[in-house]
Amino acid sequence: VEYHEKGVQLSERHYCDQRVIGRNLQNLGMAYYYLGEISKAEHTIRTAIIHNEAAEDRRESSDSFQCLGLILWYEDQLELAEEFCEKAIKICREIGYSRGEANARGNLGLCYLKRGMLDVSYSYIEDAVSISNRFSNKHAENRHLTNLGQVLQRQGNKEKSLDCLFTALQIADEIEDLWGKVHSLYQISSLLKDNN
Repeated sequence: VEYHEKGVQLSERHYCDQRVIGRNLQNLGMAYYYLGEISKAEHTIRTAIIHNEAAEDRRESSDSFQCLGLILWYEDQLELAEEFCEKAIKICREIGYSRGEANARGNLGLCYLKRGMLDVSYSYIEDAVSISNRFSNKHAENRHLTNLGQVLQRQGNKEKSLDCLFTALQIADEIEDLWGKVHSLYQISSLLKDNN
């Protein structure tokens, strides 16, 4: 957080480039999110959106929209989260930004999972897996497969859920993604525990 805060201060003081300021604010906002400082994260990402839009940087705006969607999902503000994820998807499709579209679709799928709309959730997260696979984004593919495993588990399809989760774990092993491994293993253990 300290380095991101310094980055924001330096970019505001010396660059005055809205794009650079917006990117630094987005990074700072996500650092706050990962530390659990959700209100700071939300405020910082909303400020990043203002700078991204002033710079007319649609790619960064779409990233900020999907980050804000994730933060709002965490806060159980699902309608707002869905709105920002849909904005991100729209922009990503217009500019051909597949990685961003996959992330926004995955986040939107998580919103529907939280609402209990499992078929809709499955569709969005399956799209996110497909897009990530097509562009060899292994980190995102791991994350989306793990989330797809959660949807399948909630749908009562334990066998397909385990297939997704073990595939996600294998990808995390291949790319040496410790967080991905932990997340996949947690979901596998939860599923196996529920079976006993």
